[in-house]
Amino acid sequence: MIQQQRKLLPKISVTLLGIVTSSLISTSTYAPAHSQETTYPEAVTRAIDTQTQAEGPKVQSVSIDKRSYAPGEKVKVRVQIKSVHALTDVTVAFNNTTRVGVTSLAESATHITQQANDIWTAEIEIAIPDKIGDTSFEFSALVVDDSEGNGDTIAPQLNPTNIDVSGLAFKVQNVVDTATQSTLDKEAPNILAITTDKAVYQPGDTIQASVTIKDVSKLTEVSLGFVNDPDIGAAGISKFADMTKVTQQPDGHWIVPIALTIPLDSTAAAYKFSHVSAIDEYGNSIGIIDDKNEKSQFRDIRFVIKTSEAVQTDESLHNSQPTQSSKVQQSAVEQGKHVSKTPQLVTESMTKEGTSSKTKQLKMNNQQSVESDKEASKVPQQ
Repeated sequence: MIQQQRKLLPKISVTLLGIVTSSLISTSTYAPAHSQETTYPEAVTRAIDTQTQAEGPKVQSVSIDKRSYAPGEKVKVRVQIKSVHALTDVTVAFNNTTRVGVTSLAESATHITQQANDIWTAEIEIAIPDKIGDTSFEFSALVVDDSEGNGDTIAPQLNPTNIDVSGLAFKVQNVVDTATQSTLDKEAPNILAITTDKAVYQPGDTIQASVTIKDVSKLTEVSLGFVNDPDIGAAGISKFADMTKVTQQPDGHWIVPIALTIPLDSTAAAYKFSHVSAIDEYGNSIGIIDDKNEKSQFRDIRFVIKTSEAVQTDESLHNSQPTQSSKVQQSAVEQGKHVSKTPQLVTESMTKEGTSSKTKQLKMNNQQSVESDKEASKVPQQ
């Protein structure tokens, strides 16, 4: 059990950003889902407190081969451990200290060899992404396990250690290719448009949304969300895109389809655009939200969720073939809602006008009918 708990450490969880407080956040202020503070699962802290101290492996030293790397290079880590038993796992992790690129890098040893006096050497190679912006990393954790289930964990932020880890930090720096004069993409994605396939949905339906984004680099993450307007207490609807379905148009724009399923237990409500975010392969990111204080350019993207009873009522009204008078009144109501925030007053005015026009038309018809009867009465009876 202790060994299983300790092995959770490479899966470092990182503190998420809170609610974004700006409606348009550039690369310099908006971060992907991470910050500089690393947090660990509770099971890891328990493992540190309960791990075997007597016969367990002890880390002697940790080193890296360089202090600066280019994208695509490998960080070579060398760990020396003292252990009376064979080692089964040595895993090291580094935490991103900036808001560019992946949140962390972690890998397990590929070569573990035994030296004299129960000293073991583990060699670990961590690949840096081929496309990543200029950033830096620092040591965050090291986990060692032996064949008997004993282990040693080095995590400076959680537990004091005698191992010097101050030099275990490195930078990632992009080098301009002098032959092609290629430059690093430092521009955040530009979100151009957001669409939904319908204006009215029912619980259980799927919203087929689409986000159009301009970026010279490939996108790695896109999310979209909607909230109640006005808020009636129901949960919002949000989703991360399936990036395997993203396509690029001839003009270079990326089309990102996002399918958001409406929960079956949803109640009738109106929804509006809430947020959209995008990250490209260099770690450039953007987030746009819509709130009460500062509206976004996508504030008019809205839809309505109606229950099946409401839809049936609408269909029943539509199929009842209303009279000409009711059609006029219905049209006036719809127009009133569209043109004014106080549709009732406009509707009453337009309805009265429609009724007056109809009455006038009826009077004309009646008058023509009377005149026709008069003309007919002048014809001699045969």
